[in-house]
Order: sequence, then C-alpha cells, then structure tokens
Amino acid sequence: MRSSDRARIAALLLAVAGIALNHSAHAQHLGVIGPVYPIAEPSLLALIQSKLRELAANGGLERLQRESQARIRRQIEEPAPVAGITRTTTARTFHFDPSIEVPYPISDTEGRLIVAPGTRVNPLDVVSLSRPLFFFDARDAEQVERARRERRSTTTSRACSPPGWASARCPPASPRTAEGCASMNCADLRARLLAMLLLASMLLTPAHAAVPTGGATCHGRFANPITDICWSCLFPLTIGGIGIVSDGQPDIGNPSSPVCFCNNPPRLGISIGFWEPVRMVDVTRTPFCMVGLGGLSLDPGIGAPRGAQVGHDSQTRTSFYQVHWYANPILAWLEVLLDFPCLEQGSLDLSYLTEVDPLWSDDELSAILNPEAVLFANPVAKA
Repeated sequence: MRSSDRARIAALLLAVAGIALNHSAHAQHLGVIGPVYPIAEPSLLALIQSKLRELAANGGLERLQRESQARIRRQIEEPAPVAGITRTTTARTFHFDPSIEVPYPISDTEGRLIVAPGTRVNPLDVVSLSRPLFFFDARDAEQVERARRERRSTTTSRACSPPGWASARCPPASPRTAEGCASMNCADLRARLLAMLLLASMLLTPAHAAVPTGGATCHGRFANPITDICWSCLFPLTIGGIGIVSDGQPDIGNPSSPVCFCNNPPRLGISIGFWEPVRMVDVTRTPFCMVGLGGLSLDPGIGAPRGAQVGHDSQTRTSFYQVHWYANPILAWLEVLLDFPCLEQGSLDLSYLTEVDPLWSDDELSAILNPEAVLFANPVAKA
C-alpha cells in the first residue's frame, strides 16, 4: 500500500472519530434494514478474566506454576556452561583502562553544574582492586586443585568458576573471606556484558554475613493473576493515534496512522497500542528465596549476603536486600491475543537475581566496572 493510500485511510478514520465526538453532530434514525443483533463479543478484560478463571478451575494455572519452579530450579542449581569460554593454553597479559570521559554537562535539578563536559574519571584514583581474582572451571579437577592452592597462598583472594557450579562445589571459605561461583543461564542474562559480570565471585563486604541457604526460612506465594495484576492498566487502548479506551491512564506517543507494515514476514496490519504486563520483581533478606515463585528455596552451593538493616549513627540507617527480576509475559501464555506478533513470548522465568551479581554487594568492583558512580558519590554531587 502506498503512503498516500495510508494517509487517506488515516484521514478518513480521524474524520469519522471527529464527527462522533463533535457535540454539535445529531443522530438520525434511518430505519432498520435486515436483522439486528446485539454486540456479542466480550471486552478484552472480560476475556482475560474468563481465561484465568478457566485455568484456575482446570488446574492449568497450578501446572504452569510447577513447571516454572522446576525450570528455574534447574537453571540455578544446574546451570549450563557459559558459551565461548574455554581453557587457556597460552599465558597472556591484558591491560584495561576503566576511565570514562563525560560527553555532556551534568546538572542538578536546579540547573547547577555538577560535572563539566570533557571531565575524565578513572575509578582507580578512588578505589583499587585489593585482591586477585581467579576464574576456573569447577568441572575440571586440575583447575579446582590449582584454585585451592592459589587461595591458600593468597588469603584475600577470590575464586569463582565461570562455566557452571553444578558439578563441583566451591571450597569452604576461610573466616576472613568468602568465595563463590558466579555464572548462570537465565533468559535475560545471556547477553555478553551481563555474562561477563557474572564471572566474578561473591566476596562479601564486612556489613553483611554469608549464610548457608539450606537452613534459611523462605516464605512467599505466586501472584494471583486474577486479583494481583492491574488489568485496567493495559489502557489506554489506541488504534494509530486514535484513543479507543483511556480509563484515565497515562499514555505515550502513538503512530499517527492506524495502518502498519511489517517486513519480516511482509504483512499489513493495524497499529494497536496498549500497556503489556511482562515483568515482576520481589525482594528478600534470605538469599535464593524466590518469594515470587511460591517461596521456592534454592541451593546452588554458593554463599550470598543475607539482607540486613545497618545503623550507621542515630540518624542514618541503610537496608540491604536481595532482588529477583522475573519475565512474566502473561498475555502470551494465556493465548488471549494470538494475532499480535509484537507480544513478548515465553513463560514465567527468572531473568536476574542479585545473589550471583558480584556488583550487588561489592562497592569496590561496582566502582571499577561502573566508573560513573564516582561522579555522584562525592560531597559536591550530594550537596
């Protein structure tokens, strides 16, 4: 379809909508030609609620929850090796400069300049890597033994096994240090950058204590998709730039034309906009306690800091929690909208958990790998 044709269709639809909304327009009964039937199609919300109640009644919802628990347990406790990481055969040295240069001015809410453009920041001017890191394959007995020897000779070292922690547990940590293996195979963690971050191990900061996950109490429940999801928040529903149902909800910019074209595969379609519920998050003080998965307790064999509240003085207190980020494309697994290629596909899955993120509880590593933190973690920026 040519752009001019799409413009004509859009103009026609907008004209019809304008006439319908114009208070000066008058309706006129022109008689009845042929049989008249009431509108029989249910609303979108009624269809979703009906599907959910049907799944709850026939056990389908419980089955999907059990499958999600089993799949996520396998991913955490028996992760697949990270692709592309092999055993080194040649000793090599690489130099890494973590410096960044600020490309534009950074100001506070009142317009005061905090950081001038062109400012160069090297986090190693503020912090330093105070201990060596060892990366090894826990499935290789020779590498495990080498890591043990290196660790005994360097009391402040870290050890971790990137490819996976299923076949071998990490050696017990000394009272002064804690070590772990950081690698997993979750859906949204396959990106190379995040996989690289997960290569580092879990060295605990003094503010938190490492606890075994097996004896910790874990409570939680699955979110009730009928009552715990704001289904009216799907709105506003739009076709192109025309609002169909708003329900008083905010919206973003929409395409002006109701007609859209997809390249792969080539097809014409209608541009329909709505908010899709696809993410879920929970927080916990108990490591590897999946609150959003019905209180599922996992034991991947590594230590992680337990959540706590820390009092620094009479006026300052900080809290520490572990966080779990889930992908939950509920509209896809409900199969409510089968003709929407833009819907996120999949089932309830764990996308990210802080227990295996080496930056979550380690200010030193976090500052080196995220040098922009140095720009704001200072008295001038906080003033």
